[in-house]
Amino acid sequence: MPSRHEAEARGTVTRHTWKHDDGYNSLSELLRLYTERTDSKLESLQASLSEIIGQNAEIKKTICFITEKYDEILLKMETLEAERKEDRIYINQLEDRVENLERMANHSKIEIRNIPKAPGETKEDLCKIVTETAAVLEIPLQKPDIKDAFRVNKKEGISTIVVDFANTRTKDDVVKRIRQFNKKNKENKLNTAHIKMSGPAKPIYIVESLTLRAQRLFYLARNFAKDNAYKFCWTSYGRVFLKKGEGDKQILIKDEADINNLRK
Repeated sequence: MPSRHEAEARGTVTRHTWKHDDGYNSLSELLRLYTERTDSKLESLQASLSEIIGQNAEIKKTICFITEKYDEILLKMETLEAERKEDRIYINQLEDRVENLERMANHSKIEIRNIPKAPGETKEDLCKIVTETAAVLEIPLQKPDIKDAFRVNKKEGISTIVVDFANTRTKDDVVKRIRQFNKKNKENKLNTAHIKMSGPAKPIYIVESLTLRAQRLFYLARNFAKDNAYKFCWTSYGRVFLKKGEGDKQILIKDEADINNLRK
């Protein structure tokens, strides 16, 4: 028979063993629960991560698509810009051709401005005004020298007489003589009294007939000359010229860019 101490010792050992097993089981249960929860969270996190990866793949695919389309649009824009430049060059060439044709058509034409229109005025009356004006300028003009004469409305209430001479030489002579006449008679420049028109004397202006493009260019050139102390601004054969002063080189103004370059 075991002694009491042996029995107690054995009982103590038994109680100690029970307590150790109970704690071990509780710890195992906690570890199991922790593991299950962790596994659940990991599974949820992995599912979310997989979803994010899938979304990123879709985003990447979309970005690639947008980039591809952007490159296509950029290429189309570059192509359109190149075509636009080519079209602009072609249009400019056509405009230059039309301008040259119109300038050639105006080579023998002048415009007489500020002469009042008489009631019932006829082409014969216009031709008479032209010959009388030429006589004041000491040009022996005959009817055959006048190819055509007609009025055009330049401004409201004011019409201009356009004269087309039979040749360019006559036109040049008239333009030259009017400049000489006005320079010589600064206090009594050409006016309606010189051609014996009734009423108060009105100044008569005689200029080359210009194309619409040349008219605008001449207007801009005159304003530039006024603002920048250029002494001379004139037209010759439908072209516009500027000159700073006596002895300076004349400048051909072909377009507005030429005027802008002079401002620099």
